[in-house]
Amino acid sequence: MTHLTKLYRDACRDLERERIAGRHAQENVEKMDQKCRALEESAVRSAFVLVLIDADADAYLVRQSLSSLRRLELTMCGGCLAV
Repeated sequence: MTHLTKLYRDACRDLERERIAGRHAQENVEKMDQKCRALEESAVRSAFVLVLIDADADAYLVRQSLSSLRRLELTMCGGCLAV
């Protein structure tokens, strides 16, 4: 076997390994993309907010960004406050 033939075969094997690795990487990207889309859809379908308020606090501040929520329920002493 000549030296050039050996180099050629090694290069062909390396190229095939790179092709296989590229296929596996693309499959992983597609799986992660599907998982990400499923998580986003799940978050939209069943989104909730849990708010914990210190009972000793005198004033409660609610961020303006929360005002886009249809309803915010704060549970205090077994009661429910709607904001």
